[in-house]
Amino acid sequence: MICERYSDATLAYQVGGRGLPIDHVLEANTLATGGLVPDLTILIDLDPEDGFRRLTRQGRSRDRIEQEDLDFHRRVRDMYLMLASEDSRFLVIDGSLPPGEQDGLIITAVIDLLGRET
Repeated sequence: MICERYSDATLAYQVGGRGLPIDHVLEANTLATGGLVPDLTILIDLDPEDGFRRLTRQGRSRDRIEQEDLDFHRRVRDMYLMLASEDSRFLVIDGSLPPGEQDGLIITAVIDLLGRET
């Protein structure tokens, strides 16, 4: 199974961004997922200010979450990076790399993971 968002996103946004108690969010995640944990989590890391500049250059309007202030997005990023530093299933990719280079890193990681699964 491949997901765009999962329990790590809940932790990053609810605990990091909104400051909810981690124990409550972990309990809700476990209940919602039945304790299922990804084999690989890919985090494309980009400074929030750079992300907002990209949105502006692309002419996109901000969605509900993107309308949160910069400090919120910094806290979310910090939480993601903390989670990644504590768990080897994370692959952190520099979001400022060219898209093709990011894709190559992701493809390599997925192929490596699938090779270990056989």
